[in-house]
Amino acid sequence: MKKTLHIAVVATMILALSGLGNKAFAQFLHQKKEAPIHVEKYAWTGSLDSVTPIFIWFERNDDNLLAGEIVYTKSQTKSPVRVLGQVIVNPNNGVEEFRLSEFLGRRAEKTGTMYFTLDSAGRGQGIWKNIDTSHSLALDQVAAFPAGKGGLLQPENYTTIGTKPIYYSYYYYHPYKGTLGGEATLELMEHKYIKFQITIRDPNIAEGDDELDYHRHAPLVGNKFIYHMRGCDYMFECHIFHDFIFLKTLTDRPSECFGVGSSFDGFLIKR
Repeated sequence: MKKTLHIAVVATMILALSGLGNKAFAQFLHQKKEAPIHVEKYAWTGSLDSVTPIFIWFERNDDNLLAGEIVYTKSQTKSPVRVLGQVIVNPNNGVEEFRLSEFLGRRAEKTGTMYFTLDSAGRGQGIWKNIDTSHSLALDQVAAFPAGKGGLLQPENYTTIGTKPIYYSYYYYHPYKGTLGGEATLELMEHKYIKFQITIRDPNIAEGDDELDYHRHAPLVGNKFIYHMRGCDYMFECHIFHDFIFLKTLTDRPSECFGVGSSFDGFLIKR
C-alpha cells in the first residue's frame, strides 16, 4: 500500500513539473472519461415523384444534426451521395421536420435539399428541390440500417484535429448569380484554441476572421467553439466532425456584419 501511494505521489509531481499543470491534466482525465456518442439510426426505401427509387440512411445526434447517404438505386453507378442536415422542431405543434442537403463528390457540390416529416408509422413525406426543380418525396418503407455504415457524427477533439490548417467548402450554381457557396479554414492553436477564416457567398457575402477581430482565437470545448464578433455583435457556433463542420448563428437578430440574407449557417465539407 505504501509503495503504491509513493508511486502515485511521484507521478503527480512529474506531471506538475513537466508543464502539464492541473488544468491540462484535468482536461486529459475528462477526455478519457467521455461517454460514447449517442446517435439514432434511420433508413428507408422510397422514391421521388413515385418514379425514381431511392435508399437513404442517416444518423442523428443529440444536437439534432443528421449525417448519412442517399443512393439512387436505378442509376448507372448506384454511388452513394453524402447527405447532411438537421431536425427543426416546429415551436407551435412540436412536429419535427427533417432537412437534408446532398453534397456530391469531393468538391462538395450541393445538388439539392429534401424536407420531410414522419407519420406515426415512421414513414416520411415531403419534397426534394433545388434551384431549378422540385419533386415529391416519399419514404414509404422503413429499412434495415446498412451494415458497416455510420460513424459520420463522431466528434473531433483537440487530440484528433491535428496541428495543420484544415480547409472546408461547398458550392452550387445559381442561374443568375453564378457559383455560390462557402469556404472555411480552421487551425488548432496551443491544443485549446481555434484560429478561423470563414467566407460565405450564399446569397450575399458573409466573412469572419478571428485575427482581424482583435486576434481573439476561439476556445475549443469538446468538438465545438462559440465566437462573438464584437465589431457587429454577431455570435455563431461551430461543430467539428472528421469530414465536415456545421455552423449555426446564435445571435437572435439580424447582423450588420454581412450582406442581406447571409450568415454563418450550414455545413461545409473537408477538402
